[in-house]
Amino acid sequence: MKTIAKTKHSELHGSVHVLMCCLCGENDRNKLIVEDIGLCIGMSGQDYSFCKKCWSSRDLGKKILKLVGYPDGMKILDERLDLQVCDD
Repeated sequence: MKTIAKTKHSELHGSVHVLMCCLCGENDRNKLIVEDIGLCIGMSGQDYSFCKKCWSSRDLGKKILKLVGYPDGMKILDERLDLQVCDD
């Protein structure tokens, strides 16, 4: 039996939306393993849900980077860090 879950409006969770995997679109709550996890870059972010199949995939990291708009990876700019170069 398939279960579709829709959030209720709240100040914490925002507007009403159906829980579904952000990668494949699976919307059966019985197949979701992560629901509305917050991922952010800097001060802005969104909530994402994942099904068991996508969460267990070998390339999940690459898919998440693409999802948040950084398909080639992301690093903090050098000028925002105190860098110390060491000889090995």
